[in-house]
Amino acid sequence: MNEDSKQREYWNSTVNKRSYRHPIVEFFAKQRLEYLRPILKLSAEDRLLDIGCGDGFSTFYASRDTANLFGVDRSTLMLEHHPTRSRVACADAYALPFRNNSFDAVWSWELLHHMLQPELAIREMQRVSSKYVVIFEPNRYNLALFLYGLFKREERLLLRSTKRFLRRMVDTEGWEICLLENCGAILPNATPHFLFKLLRHLPFRLPLLCGISILLVAKRVEASGRLE
Repeated sequence: MNEDSKQREYWNSTVNKRSYRHPIVEFFAKQRLEYLRPILKLSAEDRLLDIGCGDGFSTFYASRDTANLFGVDRSTLMLEHHPTRSRVACADAYALPFRNNSFDAVWSWELLHHMLQPELAIREMQRVSSKYVVIFEPNRYNLALFLYGLFKREERLLLRSTKRFLRRMVDTEGWEICLLENCGAILPNATPHFLFKLLRHLPFRLPLLCGISILLVAKRVEASGRLE
């Protein structure tokens, strides 16, 4: 059984420890979306796709901004716990069931480190997006995440997750990587309440190696030129 099969088996028998309505999860999702909003400059009419939507961390809160948000995940168990089940479907990120340029923006939140060949998923994201691809992945240089990946087998692939690794996987033909930075201080499933009260006051964009996540935003060059 290869790593993709192991991951599929694991996530078809596991859900997140905290639901989308947990206050720490809510803060985590809203903080990300508020940071992305002025960068992407998307309207309420734009079509968005959430790949690896799981049980609704990102889809639920982003759906408040647009009625044209859809999600896919290959875990049927996760989708059964998703709060907006009318907008989600079971699909594999390696072969998305959508035509080219079907969406204005496509994103994934902590999906790629669960995949043996993440570059293939990124190609699919670029294929179905007409404007933006947004990727959040763990920052292996964050000590807590490094230890998490070291000792939890299902998270082991996060040990390869660096800015250089993500940059290398993005096909730059017709695309520009316009943002690549460390961000976030809160682990939605693991940050205890007492620590959350302190970490919530930190800025989302964090210097050097501190952030728990790496954010990459890529934009089609022909969409509307370069981001300032």
